Amino acid sequence: MLLPDYEELSEKEETLEKNEAFIEKAKKTVSDTENDISKTEEEITSLTNEAKALEHTGEERLQLKNEKDTLLERSSKLNALQGGLSSLEQAEEEYRSALEIYKEKQALANEKEYAYKTQSKLYFDSQAGILADTLEDGKPCPVCGSLSHPSIAKKPENAPEKEELEELQKEVDKVNDSVSSAREHAGKLKGTLEERRDSVSAEINALLGDYTPTEAKLLTVSSLTEISQSIKELSDKIIEAERKAKRREEIEGLIPNKRRDIELLRSRLLEIQDGVKTKAVENATIEKRISELRTRLIFETPEQANGEIATLTAAADKITKELNEAQERLNKSRERLASLKAAKEEIVKRLKDGADINPEAEAQRQAELEKELGVLEGMSKVIHSRITTNTALLENVKAKSVNLVKVEKRYAWVKELSNTANGQITGKTKIMLETYIQTHYFDKIINRANKRLRIMTDNQYDLVRRTEPASKSGQSGLELDVIDHYNGTKRSVGSLSGGESFKASLALALGLSDEIQSSAGGIRLDTMFVDEGFGSLDEESLEAAMKALRSLADGERLVGIISHVAELKRSIGNKIVVTKDKSGGSRAEIIIE
Repeated sequence: MLLPDYEELSEKEETLEKNEAFIEKAKKTVSDTENDISKTEEEITSLTNEAKALEHTGEERLQLKNEKDTLLERSSKLNALQGGLSSLEQAEEEYRSALEIYKEKQALANEKEYAYKTQSKLYFDSQAGILADTLEDGKPCPVCGSLSHPSIAKKPENAPEKEELEELQKEVDKVNDSVSSAREHAGKLKGTLEERRDSVSAEINALLGDYTPTEAKLLTVSSLTEISQSIKELSDKIIEAERKAKRREEIEGLIPNKRRDIELLRSRLLEIQDGVKTKAVENATIEKRISELRTRLIFETPEQANGEIATLTAAADKITKELNEAQERLNKSRERLASLKAAKEEIVKRLKDGADINPEAEAQRQAELEKELGVLEGMSKVIHSRITTNTALLENVKAKSVNLVKVEKRYAWVKELSNTANGQITGKTKIMLETYIQTHYFDKIINRANKRLRIMTDNQYDLVRRTEPASKSGQSGLELDVIDHYNGTKRSVGSLSGGESFKASLALALGLSDEIQSSAGGIRLDTMFVDEGFGSLDEESLEAAMKALRSLADGERLVGIISHVAELKRSIGNKIVVTKDKSGGSRAEIIIE
C-alpha cells in the first residue's frame, strides 16, 4: 500500500512550507539584528569618543577641588586674621579705656596726697604751737633742750585733729590702692595688646606682606570678596566637572552593557543563521524525499489515490464477482461441454449408426460454446494477475512498516538523548551537558572570587550563579547575579556601575587564578597583569582593589598594573614609566623605590 507515502508527502510538504516561512521571517530578523548591531556599534563609538573627551575630567575635578580647598583655607585664614584684627582693635580700646581710668585715678590720688600732706603739715605745725605754749624761760625745751626761747612757734588756724588726719590717710591709702589696681590692669591689657599686635603682625606678614593693621583690614575685606567670588566660580566649575565625571562613569557603565547587547545580538544572529542553515539542509532533504515520493506515487494527492483505490476495489470486487460468475459459467460450460462431448460422442456414435443429425447446426453450436469458454478463461487470467500484484504490494508495505517502527523507536530515544545533551527538554531547565559540567568549576571560581570581592567592596557584594533562565526558551547555567548585602537584594551583574563591574571582573580573574592553581596539579600562576579599569574607581574602591592585589604580591606572586591613574603612580614603588617622545616614538624608564 502506498497510502502512508501520501501521508508522508503531505507532512513533508507542510514542513517544507513552514521551513520556508521560517527562513523568510529569519532573513528579516537577520537584517533587523544586523541593523541593531550596526546602530549599537555606532552608539559605542559615540560613547567612546565622548568618554575620551571626558578622559581628564577626574584630574580636572581634583585640580579644581585643590584650588577651591586652597582658597577656602586662605579664606579661613583671612577670616581668622579679620577676627584677630577686630580682637586687636578691641584690645587697643580696652587698653585706652584702662589707661584713661588709671590717669583719672592717679590724678585723684595726687589730689588726695596733696591734701593729706597739707593737712599733715598743719597738724604737725599745730603740735609745735601746742608745745610752744608750754615753754618757760630758763627751763629747757623738751625738743632741743635750749633754755632760751627766742622764736616760739605759733599754733596755725584750721589745723586738723589727729582723727581727721588719720581718716584722710585712709582715703589716700584707698585711692593709692585703686591706682595700683588700675595701673596693674592697664599693664596687663598692654601686655595682652602687645602679644596680639605681634601675633596679628605675624599673620599679616604671612598672609599679606608688610602692611599695617589698618591697611591689612582694608586689604582683608577686598581679598575675602575676591576669594568668595573665585570660590563661587570654582564651585560652579566643580559641579560641571562632577557632572562630566558622572557622565563618564555612566558611559563606562553603558559601554559594557552595549557591548553585551552586541554579543547577545551576535549570538542571536548566529542562532538564527544556524537555524536558517539547519532549515535549509532540512529542506534539501525534504525536497529530495518529496521528489522520491512523487516519483513513486502515481497520483498527486492521497484523495486521488483513495479514489483510485476505491475504483480499483470496486472494479476488483466486480471482477471477482464476474470471475466467480465466469467461473460458475465456466464450470457450467465445462459441464455443458462435457455434456456436449458426451452428446457429440453420442451423435458420432449415432452417425456411425446412421442416425438423423444436422451437422452444421451442431458445429455452429460448438463454435459458440468454445468462443464463450475462451472469453471466460481470458477474464480469469486478468483477475488472477491483479490479485497476485496487489498481494505482493501488500506484503512489501507490511515489511517496510515493521522496519519503520524500529527506526521510529531508535529516533525517539536518540532525539531524547540529543535534547538532554543540548538542554532542550520541555518543562525543565534548559542547560546543555557542556554547560552543566562547566557550572561545576564555575561555582568553585565564584566561591574563590567572592573572597576577593568582599575585600574590595567592604563586604557589600557577593556573586552568585543564576539558576533560573532569563526566559523560558533561553539557555541557562553560566549567567551571574550579584547579592547586595546592604539592602538584601539580588540583581543582575549588568546593573553594576563601571567601577563595581571592574571589581567583579578583577575578583573573577583572581578567583580563576586561585582555582587553576588549586586544581591543576601543582601549576602556579606566578604572574598576573591587570590592564586599565582603575580609572573608574573612587578613592576608597581603589584602595580596596590595591589591598587585594597587594595580598597577591605578598604571596610571592608578580602583579603588574597597566594604568594612567595618578594615584596608582604614587602608590606603586617599582614601576616602568613609558613616555611618548615628540619624534613619534616612546621610551621606557624603570623606577625602583
